[in-house]
Amino acid sequence: MASQQPAVPGGAAKPKPDGKPSKSKWQPEYNRYFVGRDVVILPDNDGAGRAHALSVAANLAVVAAHVRIVELPGLSEKRRHQ
Repeated sequence: MASQQPAVPGGAAKPKPDGKPSKSKWQPEYNRYFVGRDVVILPDNDGAGRAHALSVAANLAVVAAHVRIVELPGLSEKRRHQ
């Protein structure tokens, strides 16, 4: 069963492995499309994807009725090619 994490208003995105906070591509003007909506976020299965999902959830928590982050089980973690 998929794990579900409720969004925490004002929650901060976790830092990337290099210790620097990730920069979200989310723009505040997107929020108007989600006012009063139930939102489910499916993050990419890596640290950056999870950090972005937390950032988007924090932005939407102030306008959406409900925000959930759902991580799908059994997916392999993305790896950087060296």
